[in-house]
Amino acid sequence: LGFTIVKSQSDHLVVHPPRFRHDVKNEQDVTEEIVRMVGIDNIKAKPLAFTESNAYNQAYSAHLLKRDLRCKAATAGFFETVSYLFSHRTKVESYGFKATQKKLELVNPIIDTMDTLRPTMHIAHIEAAANNMRLGKTRVPLFEYGMIFSPSRHESTVLSFLYSGFMQSARVSNHGKPSMIDLEHFVQNIADVIGDFKLTSMQASHGLMHPYQCAHMVIEGKIVGVVFKLHPKVAAEYDLPDTYLAQVEVDELVQTRLQAKPYSKYQSLTRDLSVVAPRDFSFDTISEVIDKLKIKELTGFDLVDIYEDPKLEGKASITLRFTIQSLEKTLEDKEIQAIMAAILLALDKKLGYSLR
Repeated sequence: LGFTIVKSQSDHLVVHPPRFRHDVKNEQDVTEEIVRMVGIDNIKAKPLAFTESNAYNQAYSAHLLKRDLRCKAATAGFFETVSYLFSHRTKVESYGFKATQKKLELVNPIIDTMDTLRPTMHIAHIEAAANNMRLGKTRVPLFEYGMIFSPSRHESTVLSFLYSGFMQSARVSNHGKPSMIDLEHFVQNIADVIGDFKLTSMQASHGLMHPYQCAHMVIEGKIVGVVFKLHPKVAAEYDLPDTYLAQVEVDELVQTRLQAKPYSKYQSLTRDLSVVAPRDFSFDTISEVIDKLKIKELTGFDLVDIYEDPKLEGKASITLRFTIQSLEKTLEDKEIQAIMAAILLALDKKLGYSLR
């Protein structure tokens, strides 16, 4: 045929057709020439093999996560906002955040109030909430998916939330007097977006945090973010009502497939346990002690009451409610009593909490 073979391998050929063969322009034309010369009856037929490489990679996984988080946040009632990647160094440092190192700072900032890369989105969101409040809004739920930067200009992806004002608009169901957002409802809204998580105590790490209403968000033993109430002084500075904020480290979120769990056909029951504990007790510590018992029939527990009385000599009576259910049978009274006794013994031995 006069074709020049430029490159030959086991799975493909690279050929140049003769200059006079202007009709040969693609792979199909070369194939026709081969079939014509060899004869179609002399070529063994075989099924066409169609293979495609797996397109699911790390970048696509990150894209799907971002899409899902944004959709869930919008469904939970938050409005998406987009803020600048820059912030004001003076303001950033006044709230206790670490700005970009001087040697890595912006050489030619857009304006004087955007002279450093942002270490957090909280400041921009607080300013946005204040602007909305000045325009007559009574509730401002915001979220943003984006980048923040460390002093060494290392970037990380975070999902930031803010909720300020009322939980609902004025309507008939609340008699025109909706309640203010509180930590419980704010945390539930975030859980609707990123899934269930636990709260553990922490110390306020910057000036925006309320010293007594701040916590780490923990998923499967890993800290994935923080949630806190805006410090009253900062709220007064921006003329904001009750305001809560949260920041979730997207890279720390655990992406797992949903796994079906067995559902018990036997009835569940609840039992309350009242113990005397110090007034500054930590629910995290109680949870840790009970979780270590690994009682499979214990499906959940929560703190339902705190009672204080001078007779308790500076201590408090706390009531824990336990939900007990077996996958195998209806539990007998002696089995339930054994479970409660094991819990009480652990609380007494590990923490010194006695039965009230």
